Amino acid sequence: GDCISDYNLNGICDSNEIIGCTDASACNYDASATMDDGSCFGIPEGFCDCEGNVFDECGVCGGTILW
Repeated sequence: GDCISDYNLNGICDSNEIIGCTDASACNYDASATMDDGSCFGIPEGFCDCEGNVFDECGVCGGTILW
């Protein structure tokens, strides 16, 4: 059970680390990641969620746009 190397001292051996986005509020969050790689990003400018939806005239994210 001892690690030869645990660079970030999180109790997970470096050889077993899963690299990815560990910020649960980020659009590209990876629940299986054990070490953050700096790739996290939020909602892109102009959108109201991570799925690319925009606000409608009533301020509803992904709502119906009335013309």
